[in-house]
Amino acid sequence: MTVEILARRGGLSRCEAAPAPSRTFPACTPFLVGALLLGVGLTAYLVYCAMDRRLGASEPEAHGNGSDDGASRKAEDAGQSPTQ
Repeated sequence: MTVEILARRGGLSRCEAAPAPSRTFPACTPFLVGALLLGVGLTAYLVYCAMDRRLGASEPEAHGNGSDDGASRKAEDAGQSPTQ
């Protein structure tokens, strides 16, 4: 019943007017688009990894567990343990 009402009002004719993607594009197009997007994502990830590696190499090494307030570095320079 719903199909008949849409057909009378011209609802289905609008759907038929647009060419179907299967007639416009070959069957392999979705696979090619997916492969292209996968390649773009992989390239972006590899560029990110290379940039992160360069940034890590340019930063000085952290001493301790990262909660260094400078006291342990000064004690090491003086030849003492940080707890003294």
